[in-house]
Amino acid sequence: MPAPTSYTFYGVVEDAFANDFLSVNPAAFGYTAGQRITGSLTLTNSLAASWASLPADARFLSFGPDLAQAEVNFFFEQAATGDWTEADFTGNLNLGSTDDQRPIEDMRTTLFHSSDPDGPTLRLDQLDFGGAQLTNDDSQAAIVSGAWVPAGVTPNLVYGTREADILRPSASLSLVWGGRGEDDIRVRSGEAFVWGGEGDDTIRGNTGRDFVWGGIGDDMIKGNGGDDFLSGEFGDDVINGGSGNDRIWGGPGFDLIRGGSGDDILDGGGGLDTVFGGAGNDYIVSGTGNIDESFELERSTSNGGSGDDTILATFDAILTGGRGADKFVIGRFFGEAAQLGGLNVTDFQPGVDRLFITAGEPGRYDTFEKIMAAGRQVGSDVVFDFFPENISDLPSLVLEEVLLIRLTPSDFPFSDF
Repeated sequence: MPAPTSYTFYGVVEDAFANDFLSVNPAAFGYTAGQRITGSLTLTNSLAASWASLPADARFLSFGPDLAQAEVNFFFEQAATGDWTEADFTGNLNLGSTDDQRPIEDMRTTLFHSSDPDGPTLRLDQLDFGGAQLTNDDSQAAIVSGAWVPAGVTPNLVYGTREADILRPSASLSLVWGGRGEDDIRVRSGEAFVWGGEGDDTIRGNTGRDFVWGGIGDDMIKGNGGDDFLSGEFGDDVINGGSGNDRIWGGPGFDLIRGGSGDDILDGGGGLDTVFGGAGNDYIVSGTGNIDESFELERSTSNGGSGDDTILATFDAILTGGRGADKFVIGRFFGEAAQLGGLNVTDFQPGVDRLFITAGEPGRYDTFEKIMAAGRQVGSDVVFDFFPENISDLPSLVLEEVLLIRLTPSDFPFSDF
């Protein structure tokens, strides 16, 4: 079957809301809540040939705005300020797909009306936004939840109401929008892209590969089988990946995440998060804790479970590797970590686990001797203070039930993790 080079966007405008992170007002962009939005994208000439030449289970392409303007036919509906076309591409266009019968899984780019310097910006990001986000100079936004479906594929389109809906999609491919209300959505067969919308939703996938965005509210999401992508978005969410190699993002809020079996990628998203990797070699980004109403510190928890896990943390988290040879990445590995603290590792095993320390400016802690100089034995624990010039209630890092004299250079690699 020839590779698809044309895609149709099916989307729905999300309701207005405001929180500490975002002020969503679709009316500012000429949209109404619940409005159904269409779009199209067609690759031509050399881009179409390059896309078609890639393996069907690993199509990934990235190119600049000049090539996008020349070899992409693009349309995205927005009547108020003018529909978006290929002439509006201003950033690289990144496309990723692993199945020609499923929507594009990774779509990222930025568009701007060059003829209207005061106009909005359109950002397409399938994973982070679940479709598209528009912003303007007045710090307002609109969210259009949707996906780009290959031409020739007819999805089952399921639209909820502004009430509490019970939705049971069943098709080879379903696109499901819950809308407002506390919805109960369960994918009975096939694969699905699901947007919960506003409300405390319960969303359960099928044994295939599902993509779920919880939306606004305290959602309960379960992937069941398949290599799922599950995003809680805004709210205090409970997310369970089940079996499969899942990718889970909690989003802003206090989330509980269970990866289940498989080699999962789990990101609390910031906040007071609790993350359990479960079985498999998991990659975990820990939460950053919270200061409660009594100004008391509450720390996030990350537990790798069984398997050789990698856990990243910067602030206020209790880390447990679990069974296996685990890697603890302390600080901000990509970029400079000007500060870190409040981190405890409960089960570090010298000679088995590894610590990657990225604290301060480059070169500050780039040898075993420099790291050891920042550590001391306090009772049964090893305590590191990587920023002694700063006043802090908590040390940078505590290795519980570890003797300083048992640590060796092999416990602190300086290569990429």
